Amino acid sequence: MRKLTLLLTLALAPQAVAQTQTSPSFGTATDYSVLAIAPAGPSLDGVAAGTPIGRGGLSIAARTGDRRAASGASTQVLAISDPTYGLGLQIDENGTASSQDANSAAQAGTSRSARPATTPPSFGAHGLRAAYPVRAGATGLVVIQLQGRASANASCAAFIDVDGDGQPDWRGAVDGTLQGARIPVTAGRNGVVLGIVTEGRAGVRGVGQEGYGASLRVYFRPDPSTPTCTWTTVSRPCGANLAGTAAPATGGVRIQLDLTGAPANALGVLTVGALLPAPAPLPFSTCNLLVDPRIALGLVTDVSGAASVPFGIHARLGGLDVNFQAVVLGFDPANAPIIVASNTENLTCQ
Repeated sequence: MRKLTLLLTLALAPQAVAQTQTSPSFGTATDYSVLAIAPAGPSLDGVAAGTPIGRGGLSIAARTGDRRAASGASTQVLAISDPTYGLGLQIDENGTASSQDANSAAQAGTSRSARPATTPPSFGAHGLRAAYPVRAGATGLVVIQLQGRASANASCAAFIDVDGDGQPDWRGAVDGTLQGARIPVTAGRNGVVLGIVTEGRAGVRGVGQEGYGASLRVYFRPDPSTPTCTWTTVSRPCGANLAGTAAPATGGVRIQLDLTGAPANALGVLTVGALLPAPAPLPFSTCNLLVDPRIALGLVTDVSGAASVPFGIHARLGGLDVNFQAVVLGFDPANAPIIVASNTENLTCQ
């Protein structure tokens, strides 16, 4: 029966409309900059809050320095996709500060200072916003991956808000290992909105070099929506009754067809397919076959003339429209063959 169930699912798949993830929007949540400071002067590069991040991504970099000391910082943001984890953003943070002079100092890192600025630029965290327009109440999974390194006088950290309350639900700082989390989320009125904040900084005073490098990936994968299935009786029973039920299950919907009133201890088939253009008379019977048997699932009735055929509908098979009819071969008291047919049941799943 498991093999027949698998065949049913595969055969019906071409009739289904697969559900796909709606494209998210990515953009900067704060003024988004990087800052480098050395004796030669400061350097700032960035974009304003609300800047969209499209296919080309976002790349900012600041460099400054001379023979005594130099520093540089960069941030690259790219929209990414993964067949397992979904759609998301990759943020690469890098910064270095070096000095060849015992009396010099240099610093590099992230900043949320704007250009032009009325106040001197400063180091600090900068943030992104990833908005996924899924329906309220829809569930999904946020996948976070962070890896990188930082020297003794450098650091790089990430903070992820997955429920839109402005507070981090996950924190991580690079330490040479792969870090991450998988966090279930439920969409609110505005869908799923992720806040992604990164902060990096390196500083050196006197002779030396400090730096950090990090790669952060944040994905969102919505769970497939469970289809809503409806049964409709298409024809009257002819010697047997067929009833269908549908209930939500992990990954989709559990379907079951229950046959009653058929001949006892008899062999039969459950035909699955579209309605025939015209009824086809059955041999040894006054009943008609009404369903084109694109698929036929075997069944055996019990001593009361009942049988059940369960199977599953995958959540991605929304748009399904199919008919079921049972045909059973029994014997009358004179031991003559007799064939009965059930009513036809139509199943639609949206």
